[in-house]
Amino acid sequence: SQDGTYVLRLTITTASGVTAYDEINFTWDTTPPTIELGQDLSSKYRATIDALTNGAISYEWKKVSGPGKVLFSAADAEDTALIVDQAGAYVIALTVSDQAGNKATDNVRIVFDYDIRVFAKQVSSGGSHSCAVLDDASVACWGYNYAQELGYGDTNKYGEGIDRYMPPSFPIILGAGKTAKAVAVNYSHSCAILNDDSIKCWGQNASGQLGYGDTIRRGTPAATSINLGLNRKAVSISAGFAHTCAVLDDSTVKCWGANSAGQLGYGDYQNRLLPPSTPINLGNGRLAKSLSLGAYHTCALLDDSTVKCWGNNANGQLGYGDKTIRSAPALLPINLGSGVKAVDIAAGAYHNCAATSDGNLKCWGRNKNGQLGYGDINDRLLPDSSFIDIGARGVVSVSAGLSHTCTLMDDSSLQCWGGNEEGQLGYGDLIERHTPPQTAINFGASLVKSLSAGRLHNCVILDDATLKCWGSNSYGQLGGGKIVDGKTPAPTVIGYGD
Repeated sequence: SQDGTYVLRLTITTASGVTAYDEINFTWDTTPPTIELGQDLSSKYRATIDALTNGAISYEWKKVSGPGKVLFSAADAEDTALIVDQAGAYVIALTVSDQAGNKATDNVRIVFDYDIRVFAKQVSSGGSHSCAVLDDASVACWGYNYAQELGYGDTNKYGEGIDRYMPPSFPIILGAGKTAKAVAVNYSHSCAILNDDSIKCWGQNASGQLGYGDTIRRGTPAATSINLGLNRKAVSISAGFAHTCAVLDDSTVKCWGANSAGQLGYGDYQNRLLPPSTPINLGNGRLAKSLSLGAYHTCALLDDSTVKCWGNNANGQLGYGDKTIRSAPALLPINLGSGVKAVDIAAGAYHNCAATSDGNLKCWGRNKNGQLGYGDINDRLLPDSSFIDIGARGVVSVSAGLSHTCTLMDDSSLQCWGGNEEGQLGYGDLIERHTPPQTAINFGASLVKSLSAGRLHNCVILDDATLKCWGSNSYGQLGGGKIVDGKTPAPTVIGYGD
Protein backbone atom coordinates (compact mmCIF):
# COMPACT_ATOMS: atom_id res chain seq x y z
CA SER A 1 0.00 0.00 0.00
CA GLN A 2 3.05 2.30 0.27
CA ASP A 3 6.22 2.89 -1.70
CA GLY A 4 9.36 1.98 0.18
CA THR A 5 11.99 -0.67 0.88
CA TYR A 6 10.71 -4.03 2.13
CA VAL A 7 12.24 -7.26 3.42
CA LEU A 8 10.47 -10.55 2.69
CA ARG A 9 11.36 -13.68 4.72
CA LEU A 10 10.46 -17.23 3.78
CA THR A 11 10.66 -19.72 6.65
CA ILE A 12 10.34 -23.48 6.20
CA THR A 13 9.85 -26.10 8.91
CA THR A 14 10.56 -29.79 8.56
CA ALA A 15 8.35 -32.54 10.03
CA SER A 16 10.81 -32.91 12.89
CA GLY A 17 10.52 -29.19 13.70
CA VAL A 18 13.80 -27.94 12.19
CA THR A 19 13.43 -24.46 10.60
CA ALA A 20 15.36 -22.51 8.02
CA TYR A 21 14.75 -19.17 6.31
CA ASP A 22 16.01 -16.82 3.66
CA GLU A 23 15.29 -13.12 2.99
CA ILE A 24 15.10 -10.85 -0.02
CA ASN A 25 15.21 -7.05 -0.07
CA PHE A 26 13.26 -5.10 -2.64
CA THR A 27 12.04 -1.57 -3.33
CA TRP A 28 8.39 -1.03 -4.13
CA ASP A 29 8.17 2.04 -6.41
CA THR A 30 5.02 3.23 -8.11
CA THR A 31 6.00 6.90 -8.33
CA PRO A 32 6.77 7.91 -11.92
CA PRO A 33 9.70 10.18 -12.78
CA THR A 34 8.98 13.85 -13.41
CA ILE A 35 9.32 15.58 -16.76
CA GLU A 36 8.82 19.14 -18.05
CA LEU A 37 9.37 20.20 -21.67
CA GLY A 38 8.43 23.84 -21.17
CA GLN A 39 6.36 26.19 -23.28
CA ASP A 40 5.45 25.75 -26.92
CA LEU A 41 8.08 26.89 -29.43
CA SER A 42 8.39 28.43 -32.86
CA SER A 43 11.44 28.02 -35.09
CA LYS A 44 12.63 28.20 -38.68
CA TYR A 45 13.45 24.57 -39.50
CA ARG A 46 15.39 23.33 -36.50
CA ALA A 47 14.76 23.43 -32.75
CA THR A 48 16.55 22.44 -29.57
CA ILE A 49 14.60 21.07 -26.60
CA ASP A 50 16.06 21.12 -23.11
CA ALA A 51 14.02 18.74 -20.95
CA LEU A 52 13.84 18.96 -17.17
CA THR A 53 13.57 15.47 -15.71
CA ASN A 54 14.07 13.83 -12.33
CA GLY A 55 14.44 10.13 -11.58
CA ALA A 56 14.65 9.01 -15.20
CA ILE A 57 17.19 6.56 -16.54
CA SER A 58 15.94 6.15 -20.12
CA TYR A 59 14.50 8.54 -22.70
CA GLU A 60 12.51 8.18 -25.90
CA TRP A 61 11.68 11.08 -28.24
CA LYS A 62 9.06 10.71 -30.94
CA LYS A 63 6.79 12.70 -33.20
CA VAL A 64 3.13 12.65 -32.15
CA SER A 65 1.79 14.69 -35.03
CA GLY A 66 2.95 16.97 -37.82
CA PRO A 67 2.97 17.18 -41.62
CA GLY A 68 6.49 15.91 -42.31
CA LYS A 69 9.37 13.75 -41.17
CA VAL A 70 11.31 14.55 -38.00
CA LEU A 71 14.98 13.79 -37.45
CA PHE A 72 16.31 13.86 -33.88
CA SER A 73 19.97 14.49 -33.10
CA ALA A 74 19.62 12.12 -30.12
CA ALA A 75 16.38 10.16 -29.80
CA ASP A 76 17.46 8.47 -26.56
CA ALA A 77 18.93 11.38 -24.58
CA GLU A 78 17.42 13.83 -22.12
CA ASP A 79 17.96 16.81 -24.45
CA THR A 80 17.71 16.78 -28.22
CA ALA A 81 17.67 18.87 -31.36
CA LEU A 82 15.39 18.16 -34.28
CA ILE A 83 14.78 19.19 -37.86
CA VAL A 84 11.73 18.73 -40.05
CA ASP A 85 11.41 18.44 -43.82
CA GLN A 86 8.10 20.30 -44.06
CA ALA A 87 6.89 23.50 -42.45
CA GLY A 88 3.94 23.37 -40.06
CA ALA A 89 2.90 22.56 -36.51
CA TYR A 90 4.35 19.49 -34.80
CA VAL A 91 3.73 17.84 -31.44
CA ILE A 92 6.86 16.21 -30.04
CA ALA A 93 6.77 13.84 -27.06
CA LEU A 94 9.39 12.65 -24.61
CA THR A 95 8.69 9.49 -22.61
CA VAL A 96 10.98 8.76 -19.67
CA SER A 97 11.32 5.63 -17.54
CA ASP A 98 12.83 5.03 -14.13
CA GLN A 99 14.56 1.96 -12.72
CA ALA A 100 11.26 0.41 -11.60
CA GLY A 101 9.77 0.77 -15.07
CA ASN A 102 7.46 3.67 -14.22
CA LYS A 103 6.92 5.98 -17.17
CA ALA A 104 5.99 9.61 -17.67
CA THR A 105 5.36 11.59 -20.87
CA ASP A 106 5.20 15.26 -21.75
CA ASN A 107 4.52 16.99 -25.07
CA VAL A 108 5.63 20.24 -26.63
CA ARG A 109 4.17 21.94 -29.69
CA ILE A 110 6.61 23.45 -32.17
CA VAL A 111 5.67 25.50 -35.22
CA PHE A 112 8.31 25.44 -37.99
CA ASP A 113 8.24 28.26 -40.53
CA TYR A 114 10.22 26.62 -43.36
CA ASP A 115 10.76 23.35 -45.12
CA ILE A 116 14.31 22.28 -44.36
CA ARG A 117 16.86 23.75 -46.72
CA VAL A 118 20.02 25.72 -46.29
CA PHE A 119 19.76 29.47 -45.94
CA ALA A 120 23.29 30.81 -45.72
CA LYS A 121 24.44 34.20 -44.50
CA GLN A 122 28.16 33.71 -45.17
CA VAL A 123 30.35 30.98 -46.63
CA SER A 124 34.08 30.27 -46.56
CA SER A 125 35.86 27.80 -48.88
CA GLY A 126 39.09 26.19 -47.68
CA GLY A 127 41.67 23.73 -48.94
CA SER A 128 39.26 20.80 -49.21
CA HIS A 129 36.42 21.76 -46.88
CA SER A 130 33.76 24.45 -46.65
CA CYS A 131 31.91 26.10 -43.78
CA ALA A 132 28.86 28.35 -43.71
CA VAL A 133 27.07 30.53 -41.20
CA LEU A 134 23.38 29.74 -41.58
CA ASP A 135 20.36 31.95 -41.06
CA ASP A 136 19.92 30.72 -37.49
CA ALA A 137 23.51 31.84 -36.76
CA SER A 138 24.76 28.25 -36.51
CA VAL A 139 27.81 26.88 -38.35
CA ALA A 140 27.86 23.87 -40.65
CA CYS A 141 31.04 22.43 -42.18
CA TRP A 142 31.57 19.66 -44.72
CA GLY A 143 34.33 18.07 -46.79
CA TYR A 144 37.83 16.97 -45.74
CA ASN A 145 38.25 16.28 -42.04
CA TYR A 146 41.69 14.72 -41.57
CA ALA A 147 42.65 17.23 -38.86
CA GLN A 148 39.06 17.46 -37.56
CA GLU A 149 38.67 20.86 -39.15
CA LEU A 150 34.93 20.26 -39.55
CA GLY A 151 34.50 20.67 -35.81
CA TYR A 152 32.21 17.75 -34.95
CA GLY A 153 34.73 15.88 -32.81
CA ASP A 154 34.40 12.48 -34.47
CA THR A 155 37.36 10.31 -35.43
CA ASN A 156 38.02 7.03 -37.18
CA LYS A 157 40.19 4.22 -35.81
CA TYR A 158 43.31 6.13 -36.82
CA GLY A 159 42.35 9.24 -34.86
CA GLU A 160 41.51 11.16 -38.03
CA GLY A 161 38.31 13.09 -38.52
CA ILE A 162 35.58 11.55 -40.65
CA ASP A 163 34.98 13.29 -44.01
CA ARG A 164 31.47 14.55 -44.70
CA TYR A 165 30.16 14.76 -48.24
CA MET A 166 27.07 16.74 -47.26
CA PRO A 167 26.39 19.37 -44.62
CA PRO A 168 25.50 17.50 -41.42
CA SER A 169 21.96 17.81 -40.12
CA PHE A 170 23.03 19.44 -36.87
CA PRO A 171 25.39 22.34 -36.28
CA ILE A 172 28.77 22.56 -34.64
CA ILE A 173 28.55 23.08 -30.88
CA LEU A 174 30.03 26.53 -30.29
CA GLY A 175 29.25 26.63 -26.57
CA ALA A 176 26.27 27.45 -24.36
CA GLY A 177 24.43 30.43 -25.76
CA LYS A 178 27.03 30.91 -28.50
CA THR A 179 26.16 31.54 -32.13
CA ALA A 180 28.27 32.68 -35.07
CA LYS A 181 28.60 35.95 -36.93
CA ALA A 182 31.30 34.88 -39.40
CA VAL A 183 33.48 31.92 -40.30
CA ALA A 184 36.90 31.64 -41.97
CA VAL A 185 38.63 28.45 -43.13
CA ASN A 186 41.77 27.53 -45.01
CA TYR A 187 43.80 24.36 -45.49
CA SER A 188 43.12 22.43 -42.28
CA HIS A 189 41.70 24.73 -39.61
CA SER A 190 38.54 26.74 -39.14
CA CYS A 191 37.64 29.81 -37.08
CA ALA A 192 34.44 31.62 -36.18
CA ILE A 193 33.56 35.00 -34.73
CA LEU A 194 30.85 34.42 -32.13
CA ASN A 195 27.89 36.52 -31.04
CA ASP A 196 29.97 38.05 -28.24
CA ASP A 197 32.62 39.12 -30.81
CA SER A 198 35.12 36.57 -29.52
CA ILE A 199 36.91 33.95 -31.65
CA LYS A 200 37.06 30.18 -31.46
CA CYS A 201 39.15 28.00 -33.79
CA TRP A 202 39.41 24.24 -34.29
CA GLY A 203 41.25 21.68 -36.41
CA GLN A 204 44.99 21.48 -37.10
CA ASN A 205 47.20 23.29 -34.59
CA ALA A 206 50.76 22.14 -35.30
CA SER A 207 51.91 25.77 -35.55
CA GLY A 208 49.61 27.24 -32.93
CA GLN A 209 47.16 28.61 -35.51
CA LEU A 210 44.22 27.96 -33.18
CA GLY A 211 45.55 30.57 -30.77
CA TYR A 212 45.31 28.79 -27.42
CA GLY A 213 48.99 28.83 -26.46
CA ASP A 214 49.73 25.22 -27.42
CA THR A 215 50.00 22.92 -30.44
CA ILE A 216 47.20 20.53 -29.49
CA ARG A 217 44.77 19.71 -32.27
CA ARG A 218 41.13 20.36 -31.39
CA GLY A 219 38.30 18.44 -33.00
CA THR A 220 35.61 20.73 -31.61
CA PRO A 221 35.49 24.40 -30.61
CA ALA A 222 37.06 24.86 -27.18
CA ALA A 223 35.03 25.85 -24.13
CA THR A 224 36.81 29.21 -23.98
CA SER A 225 37.46 31.78 -26.67
CA ILE A 226 40.89 32.96 -27.77
CA ASN A 227 42.44 35.74 -25.67
CA LEU A 228 42.58 38.75 -28.00
CA GLY A 229 43.69 41.13 -25.27
CA LEU A 230 41.95 43.09 -22.51
CA ASN A 231 38.45 44.10 -23.66
CA ARG A 232 39.35 43.51 -27.30
CA LYS A 233 36.76 42.16 -29.70
CA ALA A 234 37.01 40.80 -33.22
CA VAL A 235 35.58 42.55 -36.28
CA SER A 236 36.81 40.10 -38.93
CA ILE A 237 38.79 36.87 -39.09
CA SER A 238 41.00 35.39 -41.84
CA ALA A 239 42.85 32.08 -42.13
CA GLY A 240 46.02 31.14 -44.04
CA PHE A 241 47.68 27.78 -44.58
CA ALA A 242 48.77 27.62 -40.93
CA HIS A 243 48.31 31.12 -39.57
CA THR A 244 45.35 33.21 -38.51
CA CYS A 245 44.76 36.98 -38.34
CA ALA A 246 41.99 39.19 -37.00
CA VAL A 247 40.97 42.81 -37.33
CA LEU A 248 39.98 43.99 -33.87
CA ASP A 249 37.40 46.53 -32.74
CA ASP A 250 40.03 49.29 -32.64
CA SER A 251 40.96 48.48 -36.29
CA THR A 252 44.32 47.02 -35.28
CA VAL A 253 45.54 43.61 -36.48
CA LYS A 254 46.85 40.61 -34.57
CA CYS A 255 48.18 37.39 -36.13
CA TRP A 256 49.26 34.04 -34.71
CA GLY A 257 50.39 30.59 -35.85
CA ALA A 258 53.09 29.70 -38.37
CA ASN A 259 55.68 32.37 -39.13
CA SER A 260 58.37 30.67 -41.23
CA ALA A 261 58.14 33.43 -43.86
CA GLY A 262 57.35 36.30 -41.52
CA GLN A 263 53.65 36.14 -42.41
CA LEU A 264 52.62 37.19 -38.91
CA GLY A 265 54.12 40.63 -39.48
CA TYR A 266 56.07 41.17 -36.26
CA GLY A 267 59.52 41.49 -37.80
CA ASP A 268 60.77 37.98 -37.00
CA TYR A 269 60.23 34.35 -37.97
CA GLN A 270 59.04 32.86 -34.68
CA ASN A 271 55.74 31.03 -34.49
CA ARG A 272 53.23 32.45 -32.04
CA LEU A 273 50.88 30.09 -30.26
CA LEU A 274 48.42 32.79 -29.22
CA PRO A 275 47.64 36.36 -30.23
CA PRO A 276 50.46 38.68 -29.12
CA SER A 277 49.78 41.42 -26.62
CA THR A 278 50.67 44.11 -29.16
CA PRO A 279 49.19 44.53 -32.63
CA ILE A 280 51.13 44.63 -35.90
CA ASN A 281 52.68 47.96 -36.84
CA LEU A 282 50.86 48.84 -40.06
CA GLY A 283 52.61 52.21 -40.37
CA ASN A 284 52.34 55.57 -38.70
CA GLY A 285 48.68 56.03 -37.77
CA ARG A 286 47.52 53.35 -40.17
CA LEU A 287 44.65 51.02 -39.31
CA ALA A 288 43.06 48.08 -41.16
CA LYS A 289 39.73 47.76 -42.91
CA SER A 290 40.09 44.08 -43.86
CA LEU A 291 42.58 41.24 -44.31
CA SER A 292 43.17 38.39 -46.74
CA LEU A 293 45.65 35.59 -46.11
CA GLY A 294 47.53 33.51 -48.66
CA ALA A 295 49.43 30.31 -48.03
CA TYR A 296 52.41 32.01 -46.37
CA HIS A 297 51.71 35.72 -46.74
CA THR A 298 49.25 38.29 -45.41
CA CYS A 299 47.63 41.34 -47.04
CA ALA A 300 45.77 44.21 -45.41
CA LEU A 301 43.44 46.81 -46.89
CA LEU A 302 44.22 49.91 -44.85
CA ASP A 303 42.06 52.81 -43.70
CA ASP A 304 43.41 55.09 -46.45
CA SER A 305 42.39 52.51 -49.11
CA THR A 306 45.97 51.41 -49.74
CA VAL A 307 47.29 47.84 -49.56
CA LYS A 308 50.27 46.34 -47.74
CA CYS A 309 51.41 42.70 -47.87
CA TRP A 310 54.11 40.82 -45.96
CA GLY A 311 55.50 37.30 -45.62
CA ASN A 312 56.61 34.92 -48.38
CA ASN A 313 57.48 36.61 -51.67
CA ALA A 314 58.81 33.81 -53.89
CA ASN A 315 56.45 34.81 -56.71
CA GLY A 316 56.41 38.54 -56.10
CA GLN A 317 53.07 38.34 -54.31
CA LEU A 318 54.01 41.14 -51.93
CA GLY A 319 53.87 43.55 -54.87
CA TYR A 320 57.05 45.56 -54.37
CA GLY A 321 58.90 44.57 -57.55
CA ASP A 322 61.20 42.00 -55.97
CA LYS A 323 61.19 38.53 -54.37
CA THR A 324 62.45 39.63 -50.97
CA ILE A 325 60.69 38.17 -47.93
CA ARG A 326 59.27 40.81 -45.61
CA SER A 327 58.58 39.88 -42.01
CA ALA A 328 56.68 43.10 -41.28
CA PRO A 329 54.57 45.56 -43.26
CA ALA A 330 56.73 47.86 -45.38
CA LEU A 331 56.84 51.58 -44.76
CA LEU A 332 55.19 52.33 -48.10
CA PRO A 333 52.05 50.66 -49.50
CA ILE A 334 51.96 48.76 -52.78
CA ASN A 335 51.88 51.08 -55.80
CA LEU A 336 48.51 50.46 -57.42
CA GLY A 337 48.84 53.55 -59.62
CA SER A 338 48.35 57.27 -59.19
CA GLY A 339 45.13 58.03 -57.35
CA VAL A 340 43.99 54.38 -57.38
CA LYS A 341 42.15 53.33 -54.22
CA ALA A 342 41.44 49.74 -53.26
CA VAL A 343 38.03 48.62 -52.00
CA ASP A 344 38.70 44.88 -51.72
CA ILE A 345 41.76 42.65 -51.45
CA ALA A 346 42.02 38.91 -52.14
CA ALA A 347 45.03 36.74 -51.42
CA GLY A 348 45.25 33.48 -53.31
CA ALA A 349 47.83 30.90 -52.29
CA TYR A 350 50.63 32.76 -54.09
CA HIS A 351 48.97 35.72 -55.86
CA ASN A 352 46.89 38.74 -54.92
CA CYS A 353 44.22 40.89 -56.52
CA ALA A 354 42.81 44.28 -55.57
CA ALA A 355 39.44 45.65 -56.67
CA THR A 356 39.53 49.42 -57.02
CA SER A 357 37.03 52.17 -56.27
CA ASP A 358 36.32 52.72 -59.97
CA GLY A 359 35.37 49.05 -60.50
CA ASN A 360 38.67 47.94 -61.99
CA LEU A 361 41.04 45.14 -60.99
CA LYS A 362 44.78 44.59 -60.64
CA CYS A 363 46.53 41.31 -59.79
CA TRP A 364 50.15 40.34 -59.14
CA GLY A 365 52.28 37.40 -58.00
CA ARG A 366 52.25 33.86 -59.35
CA ASN A 367 50.70 33.41 -62.79
CA LYS A 368 51.49 29.83 -63.82
CA ASN A 369 47.88 29.20 -64.82
CA GLY A 370 46.93 32.68 -66.01
CA GLN A 371 45.23 33.54 -62.72
CA LEU A 372 46.38 37.16 -62.95
CA GLY A 373 44.16 37.66 -65.98
CA TYR A 374 46.56 39.46 -68.33
CA GLY A 375 46.52 36.85 -71.11
CA ASP A 376 49.87 35.26 -70.32
CA ILE A 377 51.51 33.01 -67.71
CA ASN A 378 54.24 35.38 -66.56
CA ASP A 379 54.58 36.13 -62.85
CA ARG A 380 54.33 39.78 -61.91
CA LEU A 381 56.36 41.19 -59.06
CA LEU A 382 54.18 44.29 -58.75
CA PRO A 383 50.84 45.49 -60.10
CA ASP A 384 50.82 46.37 -63.81
CA SER A 385 50.28 49.97 -64.80
CA SER A 386 47.21 48.85 -66.75
CA PHE A 387 44.05 47.31 -65.36
CA ILE A 388 42.85 43.82 -66.26
CA ASP A 389 40.26 43.75 -69.04
CA ILE A 390 37.20 42.56 -67.15
CA GLY A 391 34.59 43.69 -69.66
CA ALA A 392 31.91 46.35 -69.45
CA ARG A 393 30.83 45.61 -65.87
CA GLY A 394 32.64 46.85 -62.80
CA VAL A 395 34.17 44.67 -60.07
CA VAL A 396 32.50 44.75 -56.64
CA SER A 397 34.59 42.10 -54.88
CA VAL A 398 37.28 39.54 -55.68
CA SER A 399 38.27 36.12 -54.31
CA ALA A 400 41.29 33.97 -55.19
CA GLY A 401 42.22 30.30 -54.85
CA LEU A 402 45.35 28.27 -55.51
CA SER A 403 45.50 29.02 -59.22
CA HIS A 404 42.28 30.81 -60.12
CA THR A 405 40.52 34.13 -59.52
CA CYS A 406 36.83 35.05 -59.41
CA THR A 407 35.14 38.45 -59.39
CA LEU A 408 31.65 39.51 -58.37
CA MET A 409 30.48 42.16 -60.80
CA ASP A 410 28.23 45.18 -60.27
CA ASP A 411 25.28 43.39 -61.92
CA SER A 412 25.60 40.52 -59.39
CA SER A 413 27.10 38.19 -61.99
CA LEU A 414 30.27 36.16 -61.53
CA GLN A 415 33.25 35.34 -63.74
CA CYS A 416 36.36 33.24 -63.06
CA TRP A 417 39.68 32.61 -64.82
CA GLY A 418 43.00 30.82 -64.34
CA GLY A 419 43.54 27.13 -63.60
CA ASN A 420 40.62 24.85 -64.32
CA GLU A 421 41.83 21.29 -63.73
CA GLU A 422 38.87 20.57 -61.46
CA GLY A 423 36.31 22.69 -63.29
CA GLN A 424 36.60 25.43 -60.68
CA LEU A 425 35.95 28.15 -63.26
CA GLY A 426 32.35 26.98 -63.57
CA TYR A 427 31.93 26.98 -67.34
CA GLY A 428 31.30 23.26 -67.82
CA ASP A 429 34.77 22.35 -69.07
CA LEU A 430 38.38 21.93 -67.91
CA ILE A 431 39.86 24.61 -70.18
CA GLU A 432 42.34 26.99 -68.56
CA ARG A 433 41.57 30.67 -69.15
CA HIS A 434 44.24 33.37 -68.99
CA THR A 435 41.90 36.35 -69.17
CA PRO A 436 38.49 37.07 -67.63
CA PRO A 437 35.98 35.37 -69.96
CA GLN A 438 33.61 38.37 -69.80
CA THR A 439 30.88 35.74 -69.73
CA ALA A 440 28.89 35.24 -66.57
CA ILE A 441 28.69 31.82 -64.96
CA ASN A 442 25.17 30.43 -65.34
CA PHE A 443 23.08 30.52 -62.18
CA GLY A 444 19.75 30.64 -63.96
CA ALA A 445 17.60 33.53 -62.83
CA SER A 446 19.47 33.89 -59.54
CA LEU A 447 21.95 36.62 -58.72
CA VAL A 448 25.14 36.25 -56.69
CA LYS A 449 25.36 38.03 -53.35
CA SER A 450 28.81 36.85 -52.20
CA LEU A 451 31.54 34.39 -53.14
CA SER A 452 34.42 32.50 -51.59
CA ALA A 453 37.17 30.82 -53.61
CA GLY A 454 38.84 27.80 -52.04
CA ARG A 455 41.95 25.96 -53.14
CA LEU A 456 40.27 24.24 -56.13
CA HIS A 457 36.58 24.94 -55.53
CA ASN A 458 34.22 27.87 -55.07
CA CYS A 459 31.01 28.56 -53.19
CA VAL A 460 28.53 31.40 -53.65
CA ILE A 461 25.46 32.63 -51.82
CA LEU A 462 22.62 33.57 -54.16
CA ASP A 463 19.98 36.25 -53.77
CA ASP A 464 17.50 33.75 -52.29
CA ALA A 465 20.07 32.97 -49.55
CA THR A 466 20.76 29.50 -50.96
CA LEU A 467 24.23 28.07 -51.51
CA LYS A 468 25.96 26.59 -54.55
CA CYS A 469 29.47 25.14 -54.84
CA TRP A 470 31.50 23.76 -57.76
CA GLY A 471 35.01 22.58 -58.65
CA SER A 472 36.96 19.86 -56.88
CA ASN A 473 34.89 17.41 -54.85
CA SER A 474 37.60 14.95 -53.81
CA TYR A 475 36.49 15.05 -50.17
CA GLY A 476 32.91 16.26 -50.46
CA GLN A 477 33.71 19.97 -50.17
CA LEU A 478 30.92 20.80 -52.62
CA GLY A 479 28.36 19.45 -50.16
CA GLY A 480 26.26 17.55 -52.69
CA GLY A 481 27.44 13.99 -52.08
CA LYS A 482 30.31 11.83 -53.31
CA ILE A 483 29.35 11.76 -56.98
CA VAL A 484 29.17 15.33 -58.19
CA ASP A 485 30.26 16.78 -61.52
CA GLY A 486 31.83 19.99 -60.29
CA LYS A 487 32.49 21.64 -63.65
CA THR A 488 29.37 23.79 -63.29
CA PRO A 489 27.33 24.90 -60.30
CA ALA A 490 24.93 22.10 -59.39
CA PRO A 491 21.38 22.50 -60.72
CA THR A 492 19.98 22.31 -57.20
CA VAL A 493 21.10 24.04 -54.03
CA ILE A 494 22.80 22.12 -51.27
CA GLY A 495 20.07 20.47 -49.23
CA TYR A 496 20.87 21.13 -45.61
CA GLY A 497 20.35 17.95 -43.65
CA ASP A 498 19.89 15.69 -46.69
